[in-house]
Amino acid sequence: MRLGGFAACALVACGTSVAAAEAIGWSSIVVPRFGTRAEIPTSIFIHQRDPDNGDGVTLKATDGARLLIYGSWYDEDGRTPTQRWVWLRRAEPLRYAHVNYLRTGKDFLVVSGTIGATEFYERYRFDDPSGARHALIFEYPKGKIAKYRPLVSRISASLSFSRPMQ
Repeated sequence: MRLGGFAACALVACGTSVAAAEAIGWSSIVVPRFGTRAEIPTSIFIHQRDPDNGDGVTLKATDGARLLIYGSWYDEDGRTPTQRWVWLRRAEPLRYAHVNYLRTGKDFLVVSGTIGATEFYERYRFDDPSGARHALIFEYPKGKIAKYRPLVSRISASLSFSRPMQ
């Protein structure tokens, strides 16, 4: 696998070498119930026990980073990404008290910020014709920004969906 010029520059700027980034083992993970998919660095994250309802997966790293990938029917009432953001902010005001990036579009919501000593990044996709919503939540220690920020871009860009497996 080769990294494009922009990705390589981003990795160097964040203090992660291109060789180290290419050495990370990547694999696709799928949430069968919703068809939610993402690429994850398998050399960093350890798959934890999945929830009994099959909504998603939780992965953890030895340094405290956590990655959740899941699907849901939460917005079956037709919430737009902006309405979802308003709902999230009201539902968890402490979590979203220190947002440093927020972007909504016709079919997505991205929010990042800090909670104490933790950085977080969340991406929600609203473009699945089945009505399912696909999401990832990535949390990592502030002291590990150089390690994780380059990975956030790749994981986020890989968030996709396919037909759920029945």
